[in-house]
Amino acid sequence: MSRFPQRPFRFGIQADNAPSRSAWVDLARRCEGNGYSTLTMPDHFGDQLA
Repeated sequence: MSRFPQRPFRFGIQADNAPSRSAWVDLARRCEGNGYSTLTMPDHFGDQLA
């Protein structure tokens, strides 16, 4: 027996663009329907120097 709790492995999606609000909603629903735990996106939508 391990000292550490066993947790199921989770998967997520990193998306960077969608053409509209409804496309984002559709993407989020598809991700959820396919069993993904998270959907993340960058907080800067354009090219940017670090």
